[in-house]
Amino acid sequence: MKAIKTEIAIKCGGKHFQAEEILLVGKGKDISLKDAKYLVGADAAIEVVAPSKNEDTKSIEEMLEVEDLSTLNVSQLKSICKYLGLTPYSGKKESELIEMIELHRNSDVLDIDIMNEDELRTLAEEEGISIPENADIEMIRQIIDEALGE
Repeated sequence: MKAIKTEIAIKCGGKHFQAEEILLVGKGKDISLKDAKYLVGADAAIEVVAPSKNEDTKSIEEMLEVEDLSTLNVSQLKSICKYLGLTPYSGKKESELIEMIELHRNSDVLDIDIMNEDELRTLAEEEGISIPENADIEMIRQIIDEALGE
């Protein structure tokens, strides 16, 4: 027996547990094996498969969608840094990890104001934006800005 799920609110080993709570069984866990067997025998709990460590963790994709990175823990932030290839991240504080990720997020933003005419025409071609041959750089910027802003 590795885990039990409480059927009712119980007090065991000096601790209070809510109904529907998953308790890990064994030495150093939530509840002793002896107490778990007693609760299951008394129909106060049922035996369940122990939850995996990854069951409640968010996927990298889900974490990347989080607007407020401060809601994530350091381990999750390091996982994001590893996934994005941001180094070095080990030994960094939470605020430093958040700053690294935010810088990466902001680097994806195109700044058409600093692009030259060739870069702008290439971007327009990649995005399927028609640019007249005789358009000057400011007109190109305006056309791209309007097209990408939609």
